[in-house]
Amino acid sequence: MGTPQPEALRREPPAKTLGAGLEAPEIAAALARLRLDPDVQEIRLFGSRARGEARPGSDLDLLLILKGSLTPERERQLRARTRALLLPLLPVDLDLLISDAATTSHWAGSRWHVLGHIHREGVRLDGA
Repeated sequence: MGTPQPEALRREPPAKTLGAGLEAPEIAAALARLRLDPDVQEIRLFGSRARGEARPGSDLDLLLILKGSLTPERERQLRARTRALLLPLLPVDLDLLISDAATTSHWAGSRWHVLGHIHREGVRLDGA
């Protein structure tokens, strides 16, 4: 039995698209591979792309929620793997946040913390 997902983060429907300029099947395939990473519990899209307001040059804002505790070394390794996987494919900048499930759940109700903002506007990225 895996780590349960924070209830506050399961209510959003999965995003159907990343928006303008990110329609390439290679990007969807790379995100599908990232979802299979044993450290990744969930990937959430936020910012203009989650709100449906993206323009072709809008950056890609992603939150990776980790299973277990986030340590500096785990964050460094996952950030490096994610950037190596996505940056060669993206025609836009990547804004990558990494958190663990407990921290994400703790701040989900905050009006001022970035994780509260992502909870309110973000959408879970599920299957390709």
